[in-house]
Amino acid sequence: MYASLACAIALCAVAIAQTPQTPAERNLFDEINRERERTGVAKLEWNPRLAEAARAHAKRSADHSTISHQFPGEPALEARIATAGVRFDTCAENVALGRDAEAIHAGLMKSAGHRANILSPDFNAVGIGVVERNGELYVAEDFVRAFASYSETGFRETLIATLQRARQAAGISPIDVSADARLRDAACAESSNAEGLAALLPGVATVAIFTAADPTVLPHAWEAAARDQAVQHMTLGVCFRPGEQHGYANFFIAAAFYR
Repeated sequence: MYASLACAIALCAVAIAQTPQTPAERNLFDEINRERERTGVAKLEWNPRLAEAARAHAKRSADHSTISHQFPGEPALEARIATAGVRFDTCAENVALGRDAEAIHAGLMKSAGHRANILSPDFNAVGIGVVERNGELYVAEDFVRAFASYSETGFRETLIATLQRARQAAGISPIDVSADARLRDAACAESSNAEGLAALLPGVATVAIFTAADPTVLPHAWEAAARDQAVQHMTLGVCFRPGEQHGYANFFIAAAFYR
């Protein structure tokens, strides 16, 4: 018995025990990466937080003696993964029930939807949960494209370093950066806009409010500032507010540039 689910769209303060892989989980993980290697797709990383989310769902399956992607009273897949503390922007799940891991994997590979999840280049991490009950293995395989976990401070500092490297590459002196509580408030607000924020900041040249998931990549909104020698100062606010509406990977950034 098999089922698959795809979702597209967190850094949460969650303590996750680093539970070792069971033999069945290791078997399925190795089989997945062998399949990916055979087809020229990058191998998946094992994500222990994702595995805990998968194990919790596999246990629910065992408790209900059936498989499903969501049981009554259980959060949806995206919320389960985010609550485990994973930052991601796309995800999918395979669930299965069988007598042994090898047979379960073979069955998943014969199903177009499950096979697509296993071989998708969109994913870079997986967590697998296997729970045995009455001689049956209940399996949940959770796939994501995961991003590195940052605190708001860590994300902000890395983002600033990315901008400074871009200015250095352009032969421009580093920009002076300071914090401003109004900028963080704007980044955390549901209805803030650049025009309204600019009105509160005398002398500001440009204001940008945007989202980003990877602070090591120069945001498009900063490309002009990275090349502009006249831009000498910046204030910056960063806020992480994951959820169904905005996804589970993006930080909100509000930046004000001064000449």
